[in-house]
Amino acid sequence: MESTSWLDDVLSILASSRRRTILAVVDDAEGWMSLSTLAAAVFTHERSGRAGALSPFAIRTVETSIRHTHLPVLVENGIVEYDRNRSAVRAADIDRLSPLFGFIRRIEADGKRPSNVGENRFRS
Repeated sequence: MESTSWLDDVLSILASSRRRTILAVVDDAEGWMSLSTLAAAVFTHERSGRAGALSPFAIRTVETSIRHTHLPVLVENGIVEYDRNRSAVRAADIDRLSPLFGFIRRIEADGKRPSNVGENRFRS
C-alpha cells in the first residue's frame, strides 16, 4: 500500500462488497482455503435470503471473479496470500485493515444502516 495514503488504500480495498465478503470468509478460516471453497462461501453469503441453487456454474463464475478481479488487489497489498499451485488462499495481514474492516463487518452483520448515514449535516 504505497499510493496516496493508507486510508485511501484501505477504502479502495474495502469499497467492493464482494471483496469484503472474501476478506470476512478468509479471516474466519483457519489456514489455507481452496478457491472453490471460498467461492462457494461467497456465493452462499451473497445469496442469503434469496432463492438460488448452489450450482457448479455459479461457483465457477464467482471463483473467476475472485481469481481475476479481487485476488490481485488483495495479494498486491499483502492482505492475503495466494498459492497458485494449490489454488488456495489464506489471510496474511488482514489486521492492516482494522479497525475500519471490523467496523464495516459489524454494520453489515447488523443489517441496518446507521441512522446518520446519508444525512447532510452541512445544510445551511
